[in-house]
This record gives sequence, structure tokens and C-alpha cells, in this order.
Amino acid sequence: MNNEFDPHAVPPFPVFTIRQSQDGTDTLDGVPIEPAHDEASRHRAATDAAAQKAAQQGHDAVRVRAHLVGGRRVDFVVRTTGEVYDTTAPDEPVKPSRRKRAFILTAVGLTGALILGGGAFVLGHTLSADEPQPVAETPTPPPGYGTDIPVGLPDTFTTTAAWIAEVNDKALAREMRDGRILTLTADRTLAILDPATGKAQWVGSSAPTDLEEVHETTWQGRPVLASASSQSLSLWPLDDGEDRAAPVTVSLEASADVTYAGTAPLIDLGDYTVLAPATETRDAKRVTLPPGAVPAAVADGAIRSLTDEAVWSTDPETEEHEQVSLDPPKAAEGSPDEVIGLSPDHVLAQWEQKGSSKSTLALIDLTTDTVAAHSTLTRPPAENDPLLTDADAQTAVIGDVFVSYGDDPALVGLEDFDATAIDGHRIYGTEDRTPLTATVTGDGLEVEDYPLYSPEDPSPVLVTDGAAYVVHTRVDQTYLYRADRTPSKEPTP
Repeated sequence: MNNEFDPHAVPPFPVFTIRQSQDGTDTLDGVPIEPAHDEASRHRAATDAAAQKAAQQGHDAVRVRAHLVGGRRVDFVVRTTGEVYDTTAPDEPVKPSRRKRAFILTAVGLTGALILGGGAFVLGHTLSADEPQPVAETPTPPPGYGTDIPVGLPDTFTTTAAWIAEVNDKALAREMRDGRILTLTADRTLAILDPATGKAQWVGSSAPTDLEEVHETTWQGRPVLASASSQSLSLWPLDDGEDRAAPVTVSLEASADVTYAGTAPLIDLGDYTVLAPATETRDAKRVTLPPGAVPAAVADGAIRSLTDEAVWSTDPETEEHEQVSLDPPKAAEGSPDEVIGLSPDHVLAQWEQKGSSKSTLALIDLTTDTVAAHSTLTRPPAENDPLLTDADAQTAVIGDVFVSYGDDPALVGLEDFDATAIDGHRIYGTEDRTPLTATVTGDGLEVEDYPLYSPEDPSPVLVTDGAAYVVHTRVDQTYLYRADRTPSKEPTP
């Protein structure tokens, strides 16, 4: 039996945080560490404090992130028995070795040399004149490169694929903040694809069946993918240097609604109570909101919520509330019936009009605590409607409503247009199941058709600055196609 300890098998959460300071006062999760007389003792005191806290919480080993003087960051695992293992990801993205890595920090601590258990390695040498010069290899084209896309697309995109990837028959595609593409593979795993090649750079197991349930966010200050179901939150860490990840389950303590519009998940437990997300220095904790307040988003560490005539900001640490008056639309009565987050700084508030099928919808700017735009609609969005966003353009579609929350705020009803992708003020989708494009101009839509191979052609599921992505099933296999943009055919705005 192999009893070798594997630091990479330690769950990615919780993560303890050590912060060094210039004056020598270091902290562990915000709590001062007993001062030490020299640098070696300083590091040892920090790791000993982390090991002691891990033991108190019932962990055999725990992950730690240390922020050192000078800005350097070190990740490691500490066992309750005192051993320390470096797990710092390399600065440049490289494909991790599948071999176990147990790099043990020396006793001098976090900035010391690593015991690598081997000798030195020669990283390179200079070619002599007698040696053959290297010959540049022709790069292998991505899978499916040049394949005809069996779906009609607007002429602003190529008709042949830059690459294709086999995906789940219910798959969508979503652009990550770093430009990579998130999708579901044919065997129902999460996958983050290189947009240039379509190759999977990261895979996450135990994926939900619907990609709409997966959101890019943070937990304990770390980038994660998150999905809520029943009474738990599944988290896939994205910063541990591994290209495969299993989710970590966090109990929500009760049935809850989760919004991801802010900088971290906001977990609404009902009865004016939320579960504030874990941070670098605090575990998740219950926080009581002002009576009548509807949770909106987590922004700058504070919980923002709305009542009938106020925007509230609640500090999760102290649970103190600050109130700013809000001038709601005239037709709005009482607290909003629903609040839907768009970004950390913008939410939609909805009031049902009594005795009418219409609703009042207001775009609230949380940076100014004002109503940026409002409208009366017969088909307002619902919280469970898919949300399509273009963060760069500050536009979004939720349900049957287009939202511009940038310099020119607006709310525009889409009537019978069902959106599947958004690119600024241009929307891709269907009307009567026929693929079309629509451009929002003022308070209306200009709808255009484009040539199709079949009336049943699907509309793009994602449009980015460089390409359109479409999902199509051929017989019994489903593929994601990337169609590059053709700038020369881009219509004039």
C-alpha cells in the first residue's frame, strides 16, 4: 500500500490566509500571529499557527495562501503534524504533470529553497556551428479546421470552421473572463476550451446537466466555477494549477436562492437572511438584512439590498446597515417583488402592478443608488430566465427584455424574439423558431434574416469579438463549431 501523502489531494477549501507586513505583524485569517524574533522563526510561527488552526477545525491538512512582503504569493499545504508542502502554481500556464508532486518547504519557511529530492537539471545549451539547426515544424491544424459548417450563419462569419469539438446534446457555450470557452463535453463534464484550437485546457467532473446553472465567480477570494442545487453549492477551483478538478460541496444550511451578479455568490435563505460568502479571512456566515429588504448583489464586500424607497448596504463583519434613499418609479409600490442582478453595480427591480398584467421594471445603478432607466412591460423577466451578457458593452438580455446598463441606459422589450446570444446591441436568436438577428435602436428592434440551409438551423449560442459559436447535432453526435468573424463584411454601426 502506498502511504505517500499527496498535498494535491487536500480539498481546495477551506483556504487559510497568511499576510506578512513590513512592520513584522503577520496575521492568519485576520488574527495576529505571535511575533517572532527572526525571519526563520517568523515563518515557523505562521505555519505552526496554521497547523494549530487546522487541528482545531478537525482537518488533517489544509491549504494556505501566504501574501509575503514585497507582493509575492505562495500557496502550500500544511499538515497538523507540521509538514509543509509547496503547491504554488507556476507563473506561466503549463500542462501539469500527472505525477505526484510533494515539494516540501525547508524549515526556514515560505521563502526558502525547495527540497526537490534530486540533482540539478540543465535547462538548455548553445548550438555549435557543427550541429544541425532546428527546423520549424508546421503546426497541426485544430480538429475540424476547414470543415463546412452545416448551419446557415450571417455573412459576417465564415462558412467553414476554425475548429469543432464534440459536446453534449444540451450543450451551450459561454465566454470566460480570460476569453476561453466554457462548455459541456459529450460525457457530461465541464470543459474550458482554448478559443484558438478548441482543445480542452481544464475539465471539471460532476457537472450539472444545464450549463446555465454554472457561473464564474469567487469563493474565499479564489476564482471558481459555481453551481447551486438543493441545499448545497458546488465549487470547482480554477487556480490550483491542475487541469482536472472535482467539485467541493459547501452546505447552504437550508433551501436557498443564489445570485451570481456580484463579485461572489449571494445566497438568499429567505426571511431577510442571507449566507454571506466566504472570504480570505472569514467563513460563510448568516447575516440578517433590514426588514423588507430584497437581496441584490455582493459588491466590494458589502451586501446590497433594496426596499421600497432605499438601497441598503450591509457589512457582513459587523452586520451594520447603511441606508441611501431611492426614488423609485411612480408606479412602484412597496418593496420590489423581484430583484435580478446583472453585474456587481447594476440590478433590475420589478414591481407588479395591482389589477394589471403589467409590471414596472427599473434599472438600479448601485454606484449612484439611482434609477438609471425604467419601463412598464407586459412580459417582464423572471429570476429563472436565462441571462445573456456582454460585459464589455454593458448590455444584457434576460427573458424578453434587452438591457443597456452603460453610458446610455435603456430597457427594451423583445416581444416575440427569443435571444440565444448577444453582441453589444446586436442580438442573435429566433422568431417563430426561425434564426434571425436583431439590432436594438432606441426603444425598438430592427430584425433581419439571413440565408439558412434549413428552417431548423440553430442560432449561435455565443458571439464574441472574434467568432460565433454554434451547436449542431449530426445524426447522433453533437458538435460545437467556431466560425471566425469576417471583419470586411461587418455591417456599419
